[in-house]
Amino acid sequence: MTLPYKNLSEITNDIKSRDIVIFGSGKIAKNTIRLFKKFSIKFIVDNSENLWGTKYEGKNVLSPSSLKNKNSKFFVLICSTSINEISEQLIGYNFKSKKDFTVSPILENHKIIDDLESIERNNIIFTSGSAINSKSNKYGGGLYKLNIDKYKWDYEKIYNGCCYGIKVLKDEVNVIDDNYGVIVFDKKTLKIKKKIKLPKNIRPHGIEYSPELKRFYICCTQIDKILEFNNKFKLIKKISISDKFKYTGSKQHHINDCYIQNNYIYISMFSISGNYNSEVYDGGILEINLKNNKQRSVLCNNLWMPHNVCSFNESIHVLNSLKGELLAYNLMKIGEFPAFTRGLEFENGLYFIGQSRNRNFSKYLGVSNNISIDAGIIIFDGSTKVSRFLQFDPRVSEIHSIKFI
Repeated sequence: MTLPYKNLSEITNDIKSRDIVIFGSGKIAKNTIRLFKKFSIKFIVDNSENLWGTKYEGKNVLSPSSLKNKNSKFFVLICSTSINEISEQLIGYNFKSKKDFTVSPILENHKIIDDLESIERNNIIFTSGSAINSKSNKYGGGLYKLNIDKYKWDYEKIYNGCCYGIKVLKDEVNVIDDNYGVIVFDKKTLKIKKKIKLPKNIRPHGIEYSPELKRFYICCTQIDKILEFNNKFKLIKKISISDKFKYTGSKQHHINDCYIQNNYIYISMFSISGNYNSEVYDGGILEINLKNNKQRSVLCNNLWMPHNVCSFNESIHVLNSLKGELLAYNLMKIGEFPAFTRGLEFENGLYFIGQSRNRNFSKYLGVSNNISIDAGIIIFDGSTKVSRFLQFDPRVSEIHSIKFI
């Protein structure tokens, strides 16, 4: 049932020629009566028999059966957190949701909570790079599908593998499997369409696609390079982050995720300077012009193990993972969580943020006073800062990417 929430101006228009009845007595009712003191408040009803025949805030408290008068023009304001139950009760009296009753604006905070608890989604996928476990569909590395049904949620493994980046296209879903390469799934059925083998010892991580250039781009952590492929996944070229790998023979930047916008690719990495192996975590986002591979800019640095650079609402976002921060809008901190955050998606004002077991918590001691080791997905309202946590089996351990399909 869709709960009867309306804003103050909508309610004011509805009650100009009607008698207001308050359902529920207490602090919420008291503040609601003050809010609508210029209007005609007829009486209060309450399901507690002990209150019938008494007065509250100068109004008679009656049985809800008083609302059954068919000749009345009552408009009921629910002033109780038992919104579902009272709504069903009023519908049983032939009141129509929103037309004849609504929730008091004083309960706006409850609406925010209710919105988060009323989410129904069955089109969410996420990856885990944990060790492969072929005996369970509830944990181990792979591609998963998540179903959210209000207060309940469940997930199942679609594919076993050590999986990282996801790129959703029109008809297919491309997933990085570190042990094999790119696994291409049908978007509707999530059945495997094909597998593309990638070179060994490159540790593929993030994957992106440029519709204009008709190229795939894969971030390879082990070699500090981005591999560029055509539509058939034929290797076109290698884009080096710096010359450090050439001279040292080992990764120095630890690049992971990428995002493409206007022929520029944005790469998140643990060390902009290339001193990752010396425990210098000057992580950040590097921008590279894909048309010449030479024009480069550092958008930010001094981040701590950043992941999932992307853009929502025309603003670059990134997760400052070890510190559990969501950065956006001039890369300011707009959210903070007690966990290693990795995996990011957004829709209708809500962020879906992956939470992994924090394997690096010892590096964070003294910086945070609450370090979670749970795995799951955080649903975060960017405007109200209210969040909800969907906890998974702890053996899922790591979440890398989250996407809607």
